[in-house]
Amino acid sequence: MAGDRLSAISAGEERRPAPMARARLVASCVIGVAAVALGGGLAACGESAQKSSSSDSSSSPPPAIVAHVGNAAIPNATLAHWMRAMAPGHVLPNPPDYSACVAHEKAHESQPRTQALEACAHEFQEVRQQALGFLISSQWLIGEAGAEGVPVTRQDVERRLAEKKRSFPNSEAEFGESLKAIDHTLADAELEIEAELAAEAIKRKLIAGEPKLSDGQIAAYYARHIQGYHIPEIRYFGIFENLDSAAQARQLMRDVAAGKSGDRTPLHEKLPRRPFGYYNGEKRTIVEAIFKAPLHVLTGPIRLNNLYFVIEITRIAHPYVQSLAQERTAIAKRLTEARERRTLAAFVAAWRRRWLARTNCQPGFVVQKCRQYSGPEAAEDPLQLN
Repeated sequence: MAGDRLSAISAGEERRPAPMARARLVASCVIGVAAVALGGGLAACGESAQKSSSSDSSSSPPPAIVAHVGNAAIPNATLAHWMRAMAPGHVLPNPPDYSACVAHEKAHESQPRTQALEACAHEFQEVRQQALGFLISSQWLIGEAGAEGVPVTRQDVERRLAEKKRSFPNSEAEFGESLKAIDHTLADAELEIEAELAAEAIKRKLIAGEPKLSDGQIAAYYARHIQGYHIPEIRYFGIFENLDSAAQARQLMRDVAAGKSGDRTPLHEKLPRRPFGYYNGEKRTIVEAIFKAPLHVLTGPIRLNNLYFVIEITRIAHPYVQSLAQERTAIAKRLTEARERRTLAAFVAAWRRRWLARTNCQPGFVVQKCRQYSGPEAAEDPLQLN
């Protein structure tokens, strides 16, 4: 049954959803499809494009199984299915002559045939490397969920699938059209969901295994960072700016005192106290005046270059230190997130090493996630399960 199902994938036929146990041979793409399929780590290959292209043009057929991940096999038919799905426009350049791709390159890029052939061969290799890396990553993810004792059940998949369908206004029809647009079937969507849920289950188990933060840890963090909880004095003020002369400024002050300022209204601002050396030039002149001015007293005129301004301090918020009780929740959140990142990074590194050792790829089908890979290693996100 599993072989028949994979043949249907290769041929692009409509097929019924398979049980979860039969789903292990096809990949998932909801978990960071872009990150997995397009990431630099998956595009790297242990053999040059030229060498692989030469292999494609040979008369020997490709192997039926291109890679083994633990006890799971990745058939060439499955790889071909995902290559079509990932190819630009879902049209895959076909070796050995890449005729349709070459014609397109020549027409749209004005390239000589030789350069067009090279470009198409390179595109084929990139898509194959991306698709195979994606399939391997998906097997790692699904296999690890089982090994951690948190396997995804059929009921879990059906619930998540129903949620996804409900996100479309015309549920079933629009969901089906969205799958066709990316060259996917319902069975593919179910496998995508299985991997998505597997990653979520793994992360939940990691978090659940973390010990609870103690009051002592939170208090120690607060003490080490106490300076960050000092809130400086803040002055709220109104300012009349850009007065042409000291005489105009004094007249404005008299008018304000008499309630006759007319249409002149101050600009209201606030400013926290910092050392005066923090400010330079014109701004320092204004800041010094603001923090020397008495409360509720119109102060001025103050000269700034060839203009003048007048200020009034309307409110002073005195400095204080935020208490541990005030900051406890924020500190606990910060410490928890930092610890979870460290835990996840350590787990991801060990997970990749563990599954790399279990991944064997056929010659011509070697990517960075294969045990046989010996080329330069592209950087991978240390916090991503891909």
